[in-house]
Amino acid sequence: MEALVGRLFRSAHFRIDRNPGLARPRQTDLLAEGSGATFLIETKWRKQPATVADIDALRGRLDRSQSGVIGVLISLSGFTATALTAVLERRDRPVLLLDRADLERACARDFDLRRMLRIKQDALRLQAEVLVGSQEPSFQRPTSSSDSPVDGDAFLLAADGTRMPWIEASGSLSGFAFSRGLNDPDWVSAPGAGVTFDLPLSIQTVDGMVHALGELSSLGWATGAGTWSIAQSETNWHGIGPASLAQALLRWGDRYEDAGSLHHTEQVVYQDVCDDGFYTLLIDVAASEPRLVWRSDVSLQLSGIPLDLDPIRELCRTFDVQARTRFRPQTEKVLNRVLLREGRSTEVKPVAFVVKEQSGLPPDRRFMVCGLVVENPYWARADHARGVVEAMPRPLEETEFLVCDLLSWHQLGKNLKYRLEMCEWAGTSDALVARIVVDWMDPRRAGPADRSPRRERSK
Repeated sequence: MEALVGRLFRSAHFRIDRNPGLARPRQTDLLAEGSGATFLIETKWRKQPATVADIDALRGRLDRSQSGVIGVLISLSGFTATALTAVLERRDRPVLLLDRADLERACARDFDLRRMLRIKQDALRLQAEVLVGSQEPSFQRPTSSSDSPVDGDAFLLAADGTRMPWIEASGSLSGFAFSRGLNDPDWVSAPGAGVTFDLPLSIQTVDGMVHALGELSSLGWATGAGTWSIAQSETNWHGIGPASLAQALLRWGDRYEDAGSLHHTEQVVYQDVCDDGFYTLLIDVAASEPRLVWRSDVSLQLSGIPLDLDPIRELCRTFDVQARTRFRPQTEKVLNRVLLREGRSTEVKPVAFVVKEQSGLPPDRRFMVCGLVVENPYWARADHARGVVEAMPRPLEETEFLVCDLLSWHQLGKNLKYRLEMCEWAGTSDALVARIVVDWMDPRRAGPADRSPRRERSK
């Protein structure tokens, strides 16, 4: 059994030392080191369950070793009740218990031994629970003191001055989201392209997804700058910020009142920026009770592999990611751009405004227009031909409105004319993200305003 346990830990990428001198003069079966943790392992293959004496013997060796070393006692016959009590009495020198069922699970082809040990350690340290065999922890990882999704840093205002939780538009299951600003992973001085990192989240229900948006907010991954789209067969909804997405998911009945024909699944794309890039969260949700989540995948697009991987590790730890994840190199540049000002139908009419409140300004100048919702001149309805510029992604012609980023902000209340300037887009492993840029036209000139525009953010 000692040889079997050694092979299991080696296959989980631990460094193994048999009969180490760490806890002399007593002999210990195995020492396993990896991922910043050290485990002192004892194996028992007897007819009787392991007793408190076995716990005390292993703990005595731990006391003679360095602080931070964790004990692991493996007993094929299980453990007595007093042995479990002894483990709880001294959580300062933790001892993790594995029985026959644990060992059999660890022998499964794709089982994650590291995850098993981490769950047992968290249950003992955080909730004073000793997990053995098929027992599951009775707790979720603790969240921040405020685990609600953060509000958007801007809001939607209809042309008549009514504040809107989201924009509803005719559309289809196109699988993309509008962006108010894309961090460009290609913006580096070195040659080559960036990397992709895909992360499947184990979320089962809409309530779980709302909780996940709160967790992403508390970890700094979901910000007020995030944007989202929900697509159904004949209707799309677009909004700003993780809090409004949570409300849209929960208020699905209100959204469906005038949504026309419904597909059995609605597709959600949330997009946000992160250090050195951006990411999408793709969610497939049942369009009826009990509103199960069929799929929830995060796809990060980064300029390279970060030296500090702790943010990604904590993301995986928070959502208990079990899949073996890896960075994949991109074979070409991520971001694409095309100028639109030279094309036809570049003047657009706003149907709503994206408004941001600027602190420190007088009340009459505090609200700034930073984006527009405009009628989509490329919308491929039945009454006219397909209209997007050849280089643009086709999903942009499958929605009634475009949510645009305004190049040069202005105070709310001005009556101006606007024109399309540029489209930039990028694809992740699961979704498309598009940033449509508009600018206002100087009424004294035929072209855009003659002024210094807000500088483009490319990183």
